[in-house]
Amino acid sequence: TDMTLGALFHGLMQLTFSLLGIAFAIVGWLVDISVQMALDTQNYAMDAVRIGWGVLRDIANITFIFIVLYIAIKTILRLGSIDTKQALVNVIIMAFLVNFSLFFTQVIIDTSNILATFFYNNITSVTVNGQQAGLGTIFTSLLKPQTLFDATKFTDLTQFETGLAYLFGSVGLLLTIFSFLAVAIMFIARIAMLIILMMLSPIAFVAWILEDFREYFTKWWKALLNQSFFAPAYLLVAYVVVLVVYQINTTIFKDASLAAPINAIKTGGAGGGLVDISTANIVGAFSSTGGTLGPFTIFFTYFLILFLINGALVVAKQMGGATAGFGVKWADKIK
Repeated sequence: TDMTLGALFHGLMQLTFSLLGIAFAIVGWLVDISVQMALDTQNYAMDAVRIGWGVLRDIANITFIFIVLYIAIKTILRLGSIDTKQALVNVIIMAFLVNFSLFFTQVIIDTSNILATFFYNNITSVTVNGQQAGLGTIFTSLLKPQTLFDATKFTDLTQFETGLAYLFGSVGLLLTIFSFLAVAIMFIARIAMLIILMMLSPIAFVAWILEDFREYFTKWWKALLNQSFFAPAYLLVAYVVVLVVYQINTTIFKDASLAAPINAIKTGGAGGGLVDISTANIVGAFSSTGGTLGPFTIFFTYFLILFLINGALVVAKQMGGATAGFGVKWADKIK
C-alpha cells in the first residue's frame, strides 16, 4: 500500500511543496520590489502629483474670495453675530495651509520613509550564505527548508510519512505566501493612496477651517498617518522577527528536521501506524536532551516561526492605526 498510495501521496506533496516554494520566491521578490518602490521618494515627487495638487489648490484658493465676500456681507448688513477679526485670521491661516499643504504632507511621508528605510536597511544587512539578500530571501532562509526538509533525514520514514512532512511544509509556505502577497499589495496601495492624499491636501485643509466639513479633514488626516506609518511599523516588526527567529535558528533549531516529529508519531518499526500515547513517550517527545530538541518541540517551534513571520503584518496594521488615532487626537486639540 505504501508503495502505491503512499508513493502517490509523497509525490503529490513533494510537487506541491516545490511549486509553493517557487511561488514563495516570486512573492518574496514582489515584496522586495513593492517595499523599494514605496520607500522611493521620487514616486511622491512626480510632476503628475504637482499638477493634480495645483488644480485643487487653485480651486481651494477660489473659495477664499467667496468666504471673504460672505464675511463682508454679514458684517455690512449685520446679519448674525460674527467676529470679523477672527474670521479674517482664520482665512489667512487657511490660505497659508492650503498653499503649503503639499509641503506639509510630503514632510510626513518623507519622515515615515526615512524611518522605514532605516529598518529595511538593517533587515537586508543580514546575510544569507555569506551574501546580502532581500526580504524574500531572508524570510525563506528563516523557514530553514534546506534542513527541515532534508531528504537524507527522511530515510527512516515511509513514503506516506515523508508526504506528511511535505504537507506540513506546504501549509507553512501557503500561509506565508498569502501574508507576503498581502504585504506587497498593501505597499503598492500605499503609494497610490499617498499620491491621492497629497493631491487632496488643499481641500482637506479648507475642510479643517470650515466647521461643517471638519469631519472630512479628520478622515483625510487619519488616512495619511495610517498609510504613511504602516511602512515603518511593518519593517520595524519584521526586523524584530528576523532577529528573534535568526537567534532561534542559530542556537536551538539549527539542525532540526521535521522527520523527528513524524517519527515520534509512529509506534516504531518500518510499518508502524499506531500512536503510542503513554506518558513517558509524550514527555520524551517534548523534552530536549543533549542539546537536541524533542521531536514535538521541533514541530511547535516551526509553527512558532510561521506565527512570528505572518503575525508581523497584523501587528504593523495595529501600530499604524494607533499612530493615526494619536494624530487625530492631536489635531483635535489644536483646532
